[in-house]
Amino acid sequence: DGSDPEHSASNQQLEAIPGVHFFCHNPALGRSANRNFLARQARYPILLFLDGDAAVVHPNFIENYLQMADDHSVICGGTGYTITRPTNPDHLLRWKYGRAREEKTAAVRQIHPWNSFSTFNFLIPSNLFSTIEFDESISGYGHEDTLFGYQLRTSKIPVTHLDNQLLHMGLESASQFLEKSRDSVRNLANLYLMGKIIEEDARRNKLIRSWLVIKHFGARKIVTWFFRLTRQHIEKNLLGKRPSLLLFDLYKLGLICHYG
Repeated sequence: DGSDPEHSASNQQLEAIPGVHFFCHNPALGRSANRNFLARQARYPILLFLDGDAAVVHPNFIENYLQMADDHSVICGGTGYTITRPTNPDHLLRWKYGRAREEKTAAVRQIHPWNSFSTFNFLIPSNLFSTIEFDESISGYGHEDTLFGYQLRTSKIPVTHLDNQLLHMGLESASQFLEKSRDSVRNLANLYLMGKIIEEDARRNKLIRSWLVIKHFGARKIVTWFFRLTRQHIEKNLLGKRPSLLLFDLYKLGLICHYG
């Protein structure tokens, strides 16, 4: 736990629950290092990773996983969002993005199993996890799950997708989501430029693929110039009551051209 003191004190109460262990790191370890640390503390052969802002909706959630568990593959349960629009308009961008881009059936995710890997809700044998782990060199927010999925594919570890979704309840405000998105796009560009994402995997990522096409035709400077020209107008839309996901896609494309 790397929460602020107020939330950390509240979280410590969880340790009163039998079987719960609470760890507090100051300064915070970071997303990748936290997950690796927790996996090393685990004593049993199966690891189940869940985000802290997830809500269980299936009454047989654990059983659904255990029926599919084996010693040689990873299982992803999926992410879900409430059907009803959030009452707070400031959460609308995050909700729209989640519903349109993250909430997918297992059948759809299984078409590209490694690309669809998400850390939000997954099960992995501890012996497999210890051979890969999350890359702790990734700083900031975003795409440690992208790299982990690619590492699973490179290691020929199967990923099976299951309709065992958790609801994502911790919707960020639009401004927070944009800030995280900027960090995420920067991380993605850096991972590619550092050679941690190989060409075969890069072609499977829509944002990187579009970026490379733009660079191939020598249009990166033009796209970056246009992005700087329109950035404030796009952000105004994304922070407003009717955010456009098309503009959000263009925003991320402009960002990755700006960063690299």
